[in-house]
Amino acid sequence: MRLYCFPLLFILRCNLSNAQPFHPVTDQAPVDKYSPVNRLVKKLGIKSITDSSAFISPEGIHVKYYDTAGRLIAELNRLTDSIPTPFLYQYRGDTIYRLRYIRNDTVLASYQRYVINQKGQLLSFLDCGNYYLKKDSYYAGYEEFHYDEKNRLKSWISYTKGEYPGKLSASLQIPATSLEMNDLVYYSYQPAKKGRRLIIGKHALGEINNRKTDSILIDDQNRMMRLSTFSPKGTMGEMVYDHLTNIATRSYNERTVIASFYSTYCRAMSAKNGCLDMVELDTEKEEIIYNPDGTLQIVYGFYPSGEKYVVDKYHYRFY
Repeated sequence: MRLYCFPLLFILRCNLSNAQPFHPVTDQAPVDKYSPVNRLVKKLGIKSITDSSAFISPEGIHVKYYDTAGRLIAELNRLTDSIPTPFLYQYRGDTIYRLRYIRNDTVLASYQRYVINQKGQLLSFLDCGNYYLKKDSYYAGYEEFHYDEKNRLKSWISYTKGEYPGKLSASLQIPATSLEMNDLVYYSYQPAKKGRRLIIGKHALGEINNRKTDSILIDDQNRMMRLSTFSPKGTMGEMVYDHLTNIATRSYNERTVIASFYSTYCRAMSAKNGCLDMVELDTEKEEIIYNPDGTLQIVYGFYPSGEKYVVDKYHYRFY
């Protein structure tokens, strides 16, 4: 998982256009997390997506299965035509539940709850899962989304609790006040040159010098050109750096995208003059190739020598 991931990029993109998220590996903008229906999957009639990679353990493949409505119904590490306990969907007014049972539909292992307004905007997302089958607690994560008068994302609030007391139940009310707020981001929008747009996300929790600022540059075709995350004092691993910025850029050529990732930090600071010596770390690159229908075909990484290697290769089955 890269440090350059921006989990709300998909939400922001949905308010700019009907485009799919950029790339499930690079940006982790998970359409299957934040939307009950994968629109591209529904449009193309995709039954399953197989991601094969030497980096996937234990089987080397990860398979997502969908129903004819474009909804995720299973995730497995094997290719099969028989899914014993597919995810179930329940609709209650403006609320949608995705439930996953195990042990022949007798044990609720996890569920997601989506609250969607009449404009199709996601207002809140609740993710609960008893992934270790504990008897007296489970994981709970809750996210709220607020929009401005132009239907753009205005703020995002995230709450979590690793061990929420009780037994997992989709009927239980989980108030945000019973969880721990771990992130709050305010968004603003600015025009840029050549028809481009700049989205600024300012994180508002924690010590001021550790708060991050996210900047996303969108081109005139609604494509991400540059994503950066800046912190006056940031961490990479166990090290703390001054003026740490993680940067991801993209260049486009027909069905091929070149994604680059690097970081910069200040090695020498002056109280009077600011940064005296800026350091840029080595750049990593990926080549992302799409099929003519817009689905992802293959992702290549690059060794320091410049030689390519396969990161992920995708195969699709259709209804």
